[in-house]
Amino acid sequence: MKLKNSGAFTLIEILIVVTIIMTLVAVFGTRLFRTGARANVMITKTSMENFKNGELTQYSLDVGHYPKTSEGGLQALITRPTDPQVRANWQGPYMDKLPTDAWKNEYEYNSPPVRHKDRGWKLELISYGANGMEGGDGADADIVVGL
Repeated sequence: MKLKNSGAFTLIEILIVVTIIMTLVAVFGTRLFRTGARANVMITKTSMENFKNGELTQYSLDVGHYPKTSEGGLQALITRPTDPQVRANWQGPYMDKLPTDAWKNEYEYNSPPVRHKDRGWKLELISYGANGMEGGDGADADIVVGL
């Protein structure tokens, strides 16, 4: 009696294919993850520079200074500040919502700078990286932009 070929895969064939796929993921998956982490760092750096050169600079041109931490910090880009001098020249809102880094964490903004006082900056914008905490290495490292 002759068996008909059903065209289906045997269990051994499926296990071999699954093993090959798992090996490829193990070998190349870590490389892809590192590339993704580097991409998020680059996206965050670029976004921070664009934010600094865009909305923050426009606010400074209109008002005469960057948003001060004591005056509400970045919230001044969305909501008209209460200071009468600032209110008179404010042309906002400069954005709909506050920006976040590539990991969806809010930036720390200080004007005048708190963490990098010695650099002579007027402001500092900080992303705490992938882990969202101060310090770290690689994708967890802090990203700092100043002006």
